[in-house]
Amino acid sequence: MDNHYYAVPPTAPVDPMHSLAPFNDAPVDRISSFFMGREGDMAAIASAVNSCDGDAPSRYAVWGMPGLGKSQLALSYANASFKARHHTHVIWIPATTLEKVNQGLVKVLDLFQHSDRHNLYDQAARLTAARLCLEQFDQRLKWLIILDDVTSATLHFLREHLPRQNGHGSILVTTRTFDVAKAVASVAGQQHPVHELKTLSTEQSAELLFKSAGID
Repeated sequence: MDNHYYAVPPTAPVDPMHSLAPFNDAPVDRISSFFMGREGDMAAIASAVNSCDGDAPSRYAVWGMPGLGKSQLALSYANASFKARHHTHVIWIPATTLEKVNQGLVKVLDLFQHSDRHNLYDQAARLTAARLCLEQFDQRLKWLIILDDVTSATLHFLREHLPRQNGHGSILVTTRTFDVAKAVASVAGQQHPVHELKTLSTEQSAELLFKSAGID
């Protein structure tokens, strides 16, 4: 297990696969001390991913130009949501390449201590097992998958292998383009919301500049 695993005591023991202590797999140590001015964006994410609509996971895609802080926003939301117990199991998956997405999805089996994590010779079976693990996960608990920086190269693969059931799960996506955001947020004929991350206002930018310079 890497150093991004943060555990707290288990809340509701059930069968062996699901009697896990809550964890946050997101690399929250990367959150910048200068991250600020995104309260409205944080609230928009919380409103979307905490809503339960039927038996499918909620999805929300944040898109915007490079350098605006999409990853910082996702990390900050993961940290805040886990601390508030809105999500009990947070999974962070870098999504720029197929290799990273493959590794991230099968990592689910390790995080949830699934028996198929030892099946090293059938990647397709491991991917299916990871999807089913999340779809069948104890509905008294809430998982959150964060896919950071999805690209057109990984979009189709993700649409094929992401969980499609379990209304207590949520999927948060960051990407650079509106087209990818819209596509990854479209599932089974339903268009989930997308959100454009815009530049900070002049006032927010000035406040950030003063903070980085150590000026109150």
